[in-house]
Amino acid sequence: MNSKQTVGLAGASALAISMALTGCSAGADGPFPDDTITLVVPYPAGAAPDAGARIIAKQLEPELDVSVVVENNEAGASTVGMHEVAESDPDGYTLGWGASTGVTVQPRIIDTPFEGVDALTPIAQVNAVPNVLYSNADKDWETIDEFIAAAKKETLTVGLPQPGSAQHLQVAMLEQEADIDLEEVHFDAGKMVLPAVNGTTDSSVSQPGPAAQYVDNGELNFIGAFGEVPKGLKVKSFDDAGFDTSAMASWEGVFGPKDMPDDVVTTLSDAIGTAVQSDEYQKFIKEAYGIPASLPADEFARVVQKTDEAGAAIVDDLGLEQ
Repeated sequence: MNSKQTVGLAGASALAISMALTGCSAGADGPFPDDTITLVVPYPAGAAPDAGARIIAKQLEPELDVSVVVENNEAGASTVGMHEVAESDPDGYTLGWGASTGVTVQPRIIDTPFEGVDALTPIAQVNAVPNVLYSNADKDWETIDEFIAAAKKETLTVGLPQPGSAQHLQVAMLEQEADIDLEEVHFDAGKMVLPAVNGTTDSSVSQPGPAAQYVDNGELNFIGAFGEVPKGLKVKSFDDAGFDTSAMASWEGVFGPKDMPDDVVTTLSDAIGTAVQSDEYQKFIKEAYGIPASLPADEFARVVQKTDEAGAAIVDDLGLEQ
């Protein structure tokens, strides 16, 4: 063995020891990460997903010892931002904050270059997202049964985000289960609460957090929850009332482009798991009536696959495919 070979082996051994001591992954230019990470949030600044993403980004900085910058790219019902992630280099420096229907349903029902879950690497789930139906407190219904009875007598309006959102699909399943026909009124993300407050719509559906203050001051009533009822939320679930709307899971998680190195995925997944457990994020989840659901990459990948299969079936069943 010549001296150059000896030096090369010694250098490789030193790098391996360094990686073992630091717990970092090795990239082409050294341990990962060693540069700013961009977290693409395909929702408006100030919306509930954006708020959660910014807390996680802040918590990741000391964990990874780099800056984590949030970039909002809300066009195309979240598909433009996720396509940006899918087209980025698979080096771990561009990540996306994806929601269940944004990565499994929207690519099937709108014209978009984003190919869905096959173009992404699931890195970590951060929460499960409950949705609730609510209406103005002056309406003649306060319970699920009363709302269903009223909807059988007359056509009620319901405020929703864009077609193909989790809220839209859950309402569509409720209509099938309850044999009712609601008139959908679609709004930009986060804009469906006030129409229910002022009576422009008979009801609306969103995450509980944005509506909770109006329930507390007596302007809105929570009628029913889709999926698991978060702790502290005083409302019955549609499933418990006999209307199965559980097929479409609603969650948020962090993704990267496909073909990411396993060690980079593990480094990011571990750091995100720690960030989710931080006091600041747990406080946010509690106040927003979210449901903690931290999952590492391998378990999250199984959730994503199951949701994608369910999304395809629901899109077909409801005739939503483009």
